[in-house]
Amino acid sequence: MQNKLQNDVITTMLKQKAVPMVHELPRLGVSAVFLWFGIDKFVLHDFYVSWFRATERIQALVPFDDPTTAVYVLGVVELILAAFFFSGKLQTLSGLLISITLIVIMSTARFPSSFPQDIALLAVAGLVAFAGRFQRPVRIEMMKKYSWILRIAIAVVLVLWATDHLVNQDRHIGWLSLSSGTFADLDLQVKRGVVNLIAMTELALAAGLVVPVRRLSLFAPVASVGFFVVAITILSPPPNNHQTLSMIFTSFWLAYVAKKKG
Repeated sequence: MQNKLQNDVITTMLKQKAVPMVHELPRLGVSAVFLWFGIDKFVLHDFYVSWFRATERIQALVPFDDPTTAVYVLGVVELILAAFFFSGKLQTLSGLLISITLIVIMSTARFPSSFPQDIALLAVAGLVAFAGRFQRPVRIEMMKKYSWILRIAIAVVLVLWATDHLVNQDRHIGWLSLSSGTFADLDLQVKRGVVNLIAMTELALAAGLVVPVRRLSLFAPVASVGFFVVAITILSPPPNNHQTLSMIFTSFWLAYVAKKKG
């Protein structure tokens, strides 16, 4: 009986080790974003204090009269959540707390600020929290089973980004002109054409993520990884780039799952 129990334990350990660490990428991506969130509250402290003071909805939610204290406390909370989520300890609880935090952020952020990206981040955190109730091999299977939720969430973000690029062209032209001297020297019509091309790319990627075609199920996440790498470097102002990091990790994982599925 004892030998059988030992064999069962060894078999379970081998099965757990056999599951590639790549399946932890969605969780690690969210952890990295919240780590970045927390660090920013100290590095870009004045920026967030100004934002808190200028936003009535934040003032109504934060239980501190002094926004300086509120920013520091929020930064500490985000760092603690990042640490727990990264370690895998209390994964369900920390995932739920992260989801609640994101819902609060989404209720205070105006489109197209951080709001679109938070949709994808919320989907990942929620799914990881749900799957965290199970042992690792089963947890991975649950993640794969409901991976369509992540595809839809990222597609929604891309559609909202495309809408913003089309509706607020002048603002994006300004951002790109500041980040690239080459772009700044282009003719205005060419600049508008580039922004339109970005929007069309976002819509095409969104369609590829949700259309049930086998080839697209692999190509769209791979292409999304490349696009998000570009987006995190030049397409958005730095304070709004954080969540894109999670979408890079998650898109890579979706591509891996699609490849293994064949």
